[in-house]
Amino acid sequence: MMNRICHRIVVLLVLAAQSLPPVLSADDFTWNLADALAKGELQNVDRILSENADRMTAAEKRLAYSFVLGYTRGETTLGAMELLRKYNIHAVQFDLFNAIDKSHINHVIDRILDEGIQPNGEILLAAAEKQRWDLVKMFAETGVGVNYKYPADKSYADGMTALIHAVNSNNPEMVSFLVEHGADVNLQTSAGSTAASIAYENGFVDIYNYLNDHGALDFVQTLPQTETGSGNGQGIEQGIEQGIGQGIARLIDNGTPVFTSGTYRLSGSTAEIKFTGAGGGAGFLSYKNTAGNTVIGIFQVTGNTLLLTTEGITFTYRVYTTGSFSGNGETWVRIGD
Repeated sequence: MMNRICHRIVVLLVLAAQSLPPVLSADDFTWNLADALAKGELQNVDRILSENADRMTAAEKRLAYSFVLGYTRGETTLGAMELLRKYNIHAVQFDLFNAIDKSHINHVIDRILDEGIQPNGEILLAAAEKQRWDLVKMFAETGVGVNYKYPADKSYADGMTALIHAVNSNNPEMVSFLVEHGADVNLQTSAGSTAASIAYENGFVDIYNYLNDHGALDFVQTLPQTETGSGNGQGIEQGIEQGIGQGIARLIDNGTPVFTSGTYRLSGSTAEIKFTGAGGGAGFLSYKNTAGNTVIGIFQVTGNTLLLTTEGITFTYRVYTTGSFSGNGETWVRIGD
């Protein structure tokens, strides 16, 4: 009895999700069908469909397909789908979304596609949410737009895009693929994050630099300003180790920027900073201390002033030559790329 009540609840939810009225038969063949599918009894499924296919309503056929995707997996799903086709019950676009959402195997997805069902942006986004990158590629290569977001008026709208899902999964190959297929690198989530800001926050240096090279807005300029002190002479080596926030004593904007990206070593120490993406006067840094621990951050060059920000702490240096910068009792020398 409890199983039957649960099945009835599932039916109503499925029909509501598909905006179909809950039109059900007077008898219980739909519940028997659900039970047979849940038990993997395909012979029984065949019998139930044979006895009822001619009088099934459109709503009941949709329900039958949803039952197959909801109650079966793998080869059993494929077998049940063949029985549905045998009795002229075919997939619709919702079933493709449903199959991806329920993480069915590719053969199930292919079987639905073979019926002529066309993916759309919502279905591509569902594949990205599930990290089904093979499906994302296949759909995008057939011309499906890659910038779909759930409508803002929906309660589940989060502003996520396929590109942002790819960044979250630290998948540089997919990030590149999506950008090449028209992904907007500057779309924001409902929380205001972008693909580049998420890459930065997670330390995905290669992805961050790639996005910047492909049109990502310089989110560095819009980061919340860190609180700064009066400038007490601490450099990044001492400041990070001691957790001391440093202020910007002054900005010097008198000269041609000569700072060059690459790896710099602290004079008399094994500490190193690697700078990447200096084009446009800002980029990404990775600081490794003498113990081999690493933190990431951002940098900005204004005139001959180099500002380093990492872990909420800002440091100020003067760039003297293409190969060195100094300040706060530290001198850093470029040792290579």
